[in-house]
Amino acid sequence: MRRHGPLFIQDNINETRLRTRSRSDRVLDSYLELYIRRLLPEHRFTSTFLALVYSALDENRMRAIAEKLYHFLAPKQLVSAEVLESAERYGCGLEIDDDPEEIINAMLYVSEAKGLQGEAIEILEGLSNFVREPMERVEKMESFSSLVNAYGLDSDELHLILFLFLVSINEKLLSLVSEWKTSEMLRGMSICTGVAQGRLRALISSNSKLRTYNLVEITPHQRFILELNDEVVEYLAASEMGSLYERFLRPAGSGAYPLDSFPVRRDQQELCRTLLSGSRPVQILLYGREGTGKTEFARALGAATGKKVYSFIRSEDSRRDNLTRLSLTLGALSSTDTIVIIDEAESILDGGKLWFGDFMMGNKDQKARINILLDQVRCPVIWIVNSIAGIQSSTLRRFTFSIEFRALKPQILAERVWTALETLPLSEGVKQRAAELASQRELTGAAIANLRAALEELAGHQLDEDRLIKYVDTLFSANSELVGGKQRVRERTGTTYNMDVLNLSQPPERILHAVAHHIATAQAGSNVSGRQVGGLRILFYGMPGTGKTELARHVAERVGCKLDIRRASDILSPYVGEAEKNIAAMFNEAEDSGDILLIDEADAFLYDRGRAHRSWEITQVDEFLTRMEEFRGVLICTTNLLGSLDRAVIRRFQLKVEFQPLHRSGTEELLRTYFPDLNFSAALLDSLAAKGPYVPGDFAVVHSMIAAMPDADITPDFIVQTLIEESRHRKPAGTSIGFTA
Repeated sequence: MRRHGPLFIQDNINETRLRTRSRSDRVLDSYLELYIRRLLPEHRFTSTFLALVYSALDENRMRAIAEKLYHFLAPKQLVSAEVLESAERYGCGLEIDDDPEEIINAMLYVSEAKGLQGEAIEILEGLSNFVREPMERVEKMESFSSLVNAYGLDSDELHLILFLFLVSINEKLLSLVSEWKTSEMLRGMSICTGVAQGRLRALISSNSKLRTYNLVEITPHQRFILELNDEVVEYLAASEMGSLYERFLRPAGSGAYPLDSFPVRRDQQELCRTLLSGSRPVQILLYGREGTGKTEFARALGAATGKKVYSFIRSEDSRRDNLTRLSLTLGALSSTDTIVIIDEAESILDGGKLWFGDFMMGNKDQKARINILLDQVRCPVIWIVNSIAGIQSSTLRRFTFSIEFRALKPQILAERVWTALETLPLSEGVKQRAAELASQRELTGAAIANLRAALEELAGHQLDEDRLIKYVDTLFSANSELVGGKQRVRERTGTTYNMDVLNLSQPPERILHAVAHHIATAQAGSNVSGRQVGGLRILFYGMPGTGKTELARHVAERVGCKLDIRRASDILSPYVGEAEKNIAAMFNEAEDSGDILLIDEADAFLYDRGRAHRSWEITQVDEFLTRMEEFRGVLICTTNLLGSLDRAVIRRFQLKVEFQPLHRSGTEELLRTYFPDLNFSAALLDSLAAKGPYVPGDFAVVHSMIAAMPDADITPDFIVQTLIEESRHRKPAGTSIGFTA
């Protein structure tokens, strides 16, 4: 724990200093004087105790005490002549060489040793004029009152906190209590606070409110075994900073984008704004993947209510400090005219994985503080997290409303780029191209803000448009790869694509017609045979490289829909139950957007439940089956391993299309498409056919391989031989696994 320097008690405080002190300081002074008055008849005359007494006295009172003790002890001849002489001179207002405190101490020590402590105490009490009642009750001080509101403290709890606060900021009081033995500690605190020893013992027990809320800590290796939490000390000491909660809040701002520019349904926006505009302390939870605009949406939402909006300033030290700091802040906010935004709130709300370490260390009661905090909040709060995986269900139930944020759609990204670059001195061509590049990648809102900052700098360098566009492409590529692990989201097929060359179990035109008919029917809201149209589910299966994913791209392109590609990495999670949530969110997002949903390599998680070893392997397949039956859009799944799929999953696809290796005609057509400048002889074509079979992926690999080769090296013989080598990689080597004969 950090120690704080003296705030209001200094040696030999004079009257001028007292008159210039704040009212709260004078109230705290009066409580310290009250403690000293209560301790005087009970405490021994030790140097640390007397130093505390003297710190509350001015010089005139010190001289009066010295004079009175001189007249009391001189006739008894119990003190040395040197001490009496110094005491007499000091009492008369003369200067002395000795330390006045040491002279008074010597007389008090003798009085105690000779059984005259009672008379000495009467002298100290009579001349010190310490208060008998505090200047003002502590409950009326703003900072302490806020603490009572934040935690529902009773009078005994508050007076113990006041005592520990004074110990934290007053070195002489700290020195005194640090000398108390363990057996004396409760008695000393009881004398000062007026709280019975048995009650104090209960207040500092491990299951007490003060310990559960981490307001009071047991610190056996510190000078005093009991300490007030640092955040509480700093909070209580901030009485001269204006509004106390401003220490932990800053204005949130109105946000960079209008409210209707976010990928949130209009009815959800209106409900949030209505709830936050009301007079109740509602709790809104915004959750979803990082960089999807949750914070900007919260700012825009708060600004739309017309209320004051603040952002909570988190501590980087520990989760418990954040929870303590937030409890203090929200306890000071009693008005619903203020909205607080709490970003990156996992460190506060997470009652699962983040609290595991605290649980193992014996702090399992900490989790209950989260729910207590939510129940006691008296102003609207917007909580922002990237994941709800570790948040307890008992905590989630306390939120008034929640919105899930998903990856920003290409159209949203393009619009954000236009908005960000609108005022920059750039040509319309550069802005248009930047918007197009943004729509082709997985980007975050921060990437667009960074783009604006970079282009503001580059705009002053007189660069040509091609150079600027190249820089934009480089910036977006770096961000997309950093955040999503890939540079570009490819939704369209290349110019060399020809679906007629594919060797499918069903004609590709039939697949295209089925998808187009379903989309047209769904858009028209038509019924078939009096029943509402359900979803269209298509399974593409076959060996790798046969063109399954590419055909899905082509179909989406032909029917004018976006293709939402998901893989196992987008769905699976190390946390139990999270994969099921991701599956539900995936289908909901596709339903809302109208995109064609493509699940690539679905065998990675839709494996046969009969071979499952863990319960979650079964539940995620169950969840997928339920969601795919309820889904009213177009679902395409691809797999290289049909035999590993759960049989119930396979049965639910209306169209099952097998992708086989190319026929000879298809092979020769792709040769002409990929290598139009080369002439392949009949003998080469026969040689190629004899070594097959081939798949479209082989041609794509070879085509990319020759991109950096000199033209002279690219011959028909080289192409044919390379295709043959590529096809051999798919063929099993024929060697067995295990022991050799």
